[in-house]
Amino acid sequence: MSIDTYPQLDRHFQGYARVKLEDVNFDSGRDLDGQNVDRLIGIFQLQGCERENTANAISVLVEKGALRNVLTQQGSLSSGLHSIIPDQLPFLNTKVLCLQGKHRICAARTLLRHPNRWWTAKIFDAGKASHTKAGSQTNGSDRSPAVRSRAYSP
Repeated sequence: MSIDTYPQLDRHFQGYARVKLEDVNFDSGRDLDGQNVDRLIGIFQLQGCERENTANAISVLVEKGALRNVLTQQGSLSSGLHSIIPDQLPFLNTKVLCLQGKHRICAARTLLRHPNRWWTAKIFDAGKASHTKAGSQTNGSDRSPAVRSRAYSP
């Protein structure tokens, strides 16, 4: 499933957070292409993965109740997920369903070691998003513009 499947998903945006790589699940989407994962690993080794940059955030669905529980436990309920300052982003510490970024996450799982096994995520309310009408998928690319530009820059 691609973010393009949900053309109006942005209205269900909850904010940004950090997610542990092991908490990221995939429902469907593009088949995993080992060559693409290897290409991304090479880019990450040469240029860094820039996982803290919100331009490279993966889009994930989180149940509102789970999100509220995590924020309450962390004492972040009042501030929520509205910071975009990497050091101020809370860890979700809950399973998430990733809509795009499968190849990035697989490359990161191969390359990153603890305590750096996390990625910035753009959080969407799973309950509301599941009621959003699906549109047609475009090219199926799971790479953000920033990753694409780094991948093809001279």
